[in-house]
Order: sequence, then structure tokens, then C-alpha cells
Amino acid sequence: MQSRKHGDKLVCVRHRIDPCTNVRYVTVELVVDAIPIVSRVNEQVTVRIGPSQKTLRADLLAFGARWDNKAKVWRMPRSVARTLRLLRHIVPRSG
Repeated sequence: MQSRKHGDKLVCVRHRIDPCTNVRYVTVELVVDAIPIVSRVNEQVTVRIGPSQKTLRADLLAFGARWDNKAKVWRMPRSVARTLRLLRHIVPRSG
């Protein structure tokens, strides 16, 4: 009955009985919107750190970050920047 009423938008039908009133409740879960999610986990970011942070530089290399000598920044996936707690050091993209 519910699938005819709600069609492809129907996700789930639940039946609940209230033991005090002996009433059965039928609830439905419907899809009302579907929007693709763009994952930013592997998005490449650039990070600028101070030249005196030698331990952090070693960590960046260990995580596969690449030094861009021309721009004087480190390039890495956002997930690496998050793991190393460098999100606040991300250089905003120009343009």
C-alpha cells in the first residue's frame, strides 16, 4: 500500500504499537532531496610553514608532501594537512 502511495521516494516503512493504547502507528521514511557530495579528502592543498620547523618538515616528507621551491609552499592532500594539524596554515587559492 505505502509503495503505491509514495513510489520510488519510499525508503522505509515502520510499524509501532503503543502497548498502553493498543494503537498501531505506521511511519514512512521518504527521500525528499538527493545532492551529490563532493569529497575534499584528496583535494590538493598548499601549506606554508616556517623554515625553522625542521621536525614538521620531516613529518611532511614522511607523509608524502612535496616541496614547491618556486612558490615556497608544501603541496599535499587535505587529509595529510588535517592529520598533521596544518589546516590553519593552508594558503588560499588565488583566482
